[in-house]
Amino acid sequence: IDKSILALMDINDSMLLKLIPHYGDRLAVLDFVKKTNSLKRKSDLYEKLTTKINANKKEKIHLKNNTHAIKTVKCIEIGWMHFDLNVCRYRQVRKKGGGGTRNITMLKESNKKDIMDAAIKIFFPNGQSTKGSICDFQTDLFDFQEIPFMEGITILELLQKTGLRSLRFYLATKDKCTPDCFDNSNSNSITLNPIETIDHQHFSTITNILDEYPSKNDESNTLTSTTPPLVDDEYDAVPISWFETRGATINHESPNHNNYNFNAPATVTSESELFLPSNTSNEIISSITDNPRSPSAHVITTIENVPINSFPDINNIQNHNHLILHRGRIFQELLDAIEKIDKSCDSITIELILPNGLPENAIDAGGVLKDALSEFWSSFYETSTEGTTLKVPSLRHDFKILQWRTIAKIFYIGWKKVKYFPVKLVPSFFEQLLFGHTESDLIEVFLQTKCETDKHVLSNALKDLENVDLDEVLDILSDLGCRNIVNKNNFKKILEEIAHKELIKKPMFIIDCFAEELKEAAWKQPISIEILNNIYNNMKATSKNVLRLIKFEDSDLDFTQRTTLNFLKKYLKETKEDNVINFLRFCTGADMITDTKIKIQFTNTTGFLKTPIVHTCSSTLELPTEYESFIQFRSEMNNLFQSNIWVMDIYLLYN
Repeated sequence: IDKSILALMDINDSMLLKLIPHYGDRLAVLDFVKKTNSLKRKSDLYEKLTTKINANKKEKIHLKNNTHAIKTVKCIEIGWMHFDLNVCRYRQVRKKGGGGTRNITMLKESNKKDIMDAAIKIFFPNGQSTKGSICDFQTDLFDFQEIPFMEGITILELLQKTGLRSLRFYLATKDKCTPDCFDNSNSNSITLNPIETIDHQHFSTITNILDEYPSKNDESNTLTSTTPPLVDDEYDAVPISWFETRGATINHESPNHNNYNFNAPATVTSESELFLPSNTSNEIISSITDNPRSPSAHVITTIENVPINSFPDINNIQNHNHLILHRGRIFQELLDAIEKIDKSCDSITIELILPNGLPENAIDAGGVLKDALSEFWSSFYETSTEGTTLKVPSLRHDFKILQWRTIAKIFYIGWKKVKYFPVKLVPSFFEQLLFGHTESDLIEVFLQTKCETDKHVLSNALKDLENVDLDEVLDILSDLGCRNIVNKNNFKKILEEIAHKELIKKPMFIIDCFAEELKEAAWKQPISIEILNNIYNNMKATSKNVLRLIKFEDSDLDFTQRTTLNFLKKYLKETKEDNVINFLRFCTGADMITDTKIKIQFTNTTGFLKTPIVHTCSSTLELPTEYESFIQFRSEMNNLFQSNIWVMDIYLLYN
């Protein structure tokens, strides 16, 4: 029976009595039917009423709740960059200085003028800011690449052109009376006498780099300062580009010396930083100081007695490349940079940008290049290889021929410039690459790519297959794609075939890319099988190999010096492999052994100055002797090597 019919029936209706004999049940049914009909009638009336109201509106809102409809507005990020005369570049103003990053909604048809007007209203309310009145500044708008935004382009056009999902713009301001920072007419050019060396009274700075930047009035965070502070509270440093190749003319002002003239172009980043070639003999002294408030170590770098002939040669300077890389992004940035560089370039220097956005104060005389290569290959091991102790290059869907050939170019440049070799890659990879066949035992190499558990099971199975857990062996072989039934007669042969597949066949595409790149490089000094074996035997950062590098400047050691030396030897023997690698990288800049010795000298320092000092170019380590026990020595060395980053500072010695 339909509900509408039930609603018309009486409670004593004969048909209803037959269907529902109990009186109470009839009452409940009739009450439910009447209530349902009433609600439905009200709902129908409401729908008719809203339909009539919407029909009278001029604009329809049928897309109001449609999340897939095309929107006419876009949320963008706006920042503020102000030109800093101290560094002659734009730097982002931090939030407490009236800047920061703001999110605003703009029409997609908005152009440069509309965005600038909105930014000025945000950062210059009523025309005023912490920097002054808007009338005192020249204004411009930078896009997300920190270059001037072109007139006439809308937000929608920029989104379609770049393919980005979000956009960031910067309001760029500059004092109207700002002088040209690079006006050569106002600076004295330097003429360098080839027989003179530069020597002058030195100055030093110890600067603390904290996770939270210290305020300007926090004197406890700065020990001494004879130069502007490394971190400015008011700004966030914004680099102009991630990497660039630049040429400039060296200009320098020295009030205490004659004017020199050196017209050859050279790669510089500021008036005080000179980037020397990799074959310079000058020392870079790196001092690590322990700061209990920060996980960072702090380094002081010194350039002493810089000879004029260490500057880039005028005839070859055109082939010089200066790369600016960010710590933590070196893998991708170096890949992008080397892709655009000719592998036959005469010299490469690298400048590293710290996580706080400021450049690291270090002159690349070979050590910075080794440091950058060490970080590059460490990232390569993590993202592009398989294996544990030894690594096998693995194919990536986002790496095509160009990327693999660029990695081969980085390998070539590293070996040619500083004799850096990625020793964690399996030797069979380079044997197949260089000689066209393998010389090493593939099974032994393959086992070093497996975890300790699988390595132990397979090693025991090679000795006696019948006395091992066959299920464990079959599980390992199944994961490796084995399709044969193994027994004691064919197990070794099957394992050799699997090792050949994993070590040679899988990375063969990568090997071919490397081979083509090295062939085009016309490698004049290829690595022989003897050199390759020597690399893997003697150039890995093991305790035994590192101890072999240690050389003493003074053979006549007193008791405290002998004790400290024994502490160092014991530490290298007992500590874990990661600390041995960090020790080697701290002393030489590389995480593998190059053709150099580590010279040990001793200093009598106490208190805060009691810290290891390293001269990276000459690989000389200065150790304090005032250690009460080996436990104290081990604790300080562990704290040093557990630092997240080693920050460098420099000072020059002039004559």
